[in-house]
Amino acid sequence: MKHKEFLVKIREKISFLKLIPDKLFFSLDFTEFCLPDDELNMLRKKLEKNLGCYVMTYKSTGSGFKENQLCNILKSAELTEQEKKILQKAEEKARLKKASFGAYAKPLKILKQSI
Repeated sequence: MKHKEFLVKIREKISFLKLIPDKLFFSLDFTEFCLPDDELNMLRKKLEKNLGCYVMTYKSTGSGFKENQLCNILKSAELTEQEKKILQKAEEKARLKKASFGAYAKPLKILKQSI
């Protein structure tokens, strides 16, 4: 799947990504993004509701630090110890699908307007 085609598809599934301006969004490195199936997306949405933040799905096999990754342009969610435990429990289920989660602040805060 081509870069732009994949990003359009993942934006359809994970709606908070539409809050990121197109120019910035389409310049992101997407290699660590995981397009969630229905079951994983349901778990992701449940986390968003329970944690009060935005949640992104990632491949559990990360490729290392790159400047143009989502985690470098968005403010992370500040989770309590209890919320971290909820996230960790959900990640145990996600690992079966070789996925993990990233939690971002709500409302969305863009830290860098360009990369």
